[in-house]
Amino acid sequence: MAVTLTGSDGLFVRLGKIEDLRAKIKTHQDLIDTEITDILDEYNVDRDMAQQILTGQEGFKAAAGQPLSTLRSDAQKTLIDMVHADTPLASKDIRSALLELIDQMENSSDDVNGSVVTAVATADAGNVGDGNLVVSATDAGGVTNQFLKPETMTVQITKDTQVTGTTGRDEVFAVSGTAPVGNDHPDWPDGSGIAASLRITSPDRNAQDSVGQTIIHNGSLNAFAVADTPDNWILNVGSPGTGINEEGTTTFRTAKSLMFLGDGAELTSMEQAFNTAGQSAAKVKPGTKYAISLRMQISAALAAGVLRISLKDGSDAIINDAAGVAISDSTTLSTLSISDFQVVTLVFTTAASLPSTVKIVVELTTAITSAENLFINDIVMAPMVQFGGPGGVYLIAHPGATDWVRDDKFTVAVANDYAGLFQTAFERWFNMSSMTRRNGLAMQLPLNLAAGESISDSLIS
Repeated sequence: MAVTLTGSDGLFVRLGKIEDLRAKIKTHQDLIDTEITDILDEYNVDRDMAQQILTGQEGFKAAAGQPLSTLRSDAQKTLIDMVHADTPLASKDIRSALLELIDQMENSSDDVNGSVVTAVATADAGNVGDGNLVVSATDAGGVTNQFLKPETMTVQITKDTQVTGTTGRDEVFAVSGTAPVGNDHPDWPDGSGIAASLRITSPDRNAQDSVGQTIIHNGSLNAFAVADTPDNWILNVGSPGTGINEEGTTTFRTAKSLMFLGDGAELTSMEQAFNTAGQSAAKVKPGTKYAISLRMQISAALAAGVLRISLKDGSDAIINDAAGVAISDSTTLSTLSISDFQVVTLVFTTAASLPSTVKIVVELTTAITSAENLFINDIVMAPMVQFGGPGGVYLIAHPGATDWVRDDKFTVAVANDYAGLFQTAFERWFNMSSMTRRNGLAMQLPLNLAAGESISDSLIS
């Protein structure tokens, strides 16, 4: 059996009618603002004559929106009762009904139009610190998170070494979103209301998997108990002292860096296995959004050289993420700087089931130009931190060569075009962003961003 989605008495036909009325009420509320502005334009003087109109503006809009709670109630009852009539629910509540509906839609390959959502971090021009902030607008499954609220978030240092005495490279950001409004408010959906903190993730706190810590051991590449061999790393290709060197001059922030020496032929490679004695004791968690970052610089303009960083299993096959995409990123080395270390970042979500062996591999897939060199520091792999609940944005901050100081900040511009009308309506009626699915993914309808969705927004009419 399956819930009737479209056609006579279909779920989306019924909810489309309810949403159409809600949209017309919203248009009426907006018209109140327009018309009152038009009225007050004629009272540039003698404004007191229209004072009651001015002070009553918000009340007029609230009164116009009184039917919205009734529409919400009946939308929720429609969802629950139709799903329960098809497949009896153990608990007749919104979450249970949504879980069953989404499962059925995935099984039948039904979907709705999606919204285009972006989140972009920008460092303040006056920052002293030169670390980076990574932001992700996708959910744990790599699907665009449909319910991010449009806003400009502020991510600002509140604890540093100079003012508050925090250890260097252990600074703390305050993460702030704009004020939220209720789902029936005329200005919905404004603001996430986020008010939280973010500890930076440093390569110095290594082989650990808590917030602010990296699961890689000696990711800074500063420890060499054996000459030219970085501690906790296995050298697959490249001889210490000839193909791989510890470098003490060209470094990112520590006393040493790792240098790959180019000879035009050798494909230098090294790896570190997780949950493995002598390498990294930390484990890679399934169903978790991670960010890998590393800093690299080249000695001179290169004619050739490509470096790949990836996660592999015990058979040296690259592991796929939760979306079935290889966890791998390649950098053409000629695009790097010869004067400073540049950051490269890879964001992904691990699959629900992982192989018994998981290792991070750093390797050349195209040899470096003979007599030229690549310098590497600060390889970090850590879980990203989600803000704003299950439907919120993911962030992670990495330190730079210069520590951040108090009031250094980033802005995160979040945009959502809300083109997915049913997706947006379901958030308004059912607060989907506050829920997760059984596998930890955000609760949202299967979506199509390339047109051709099976359930058209035209049913909202």
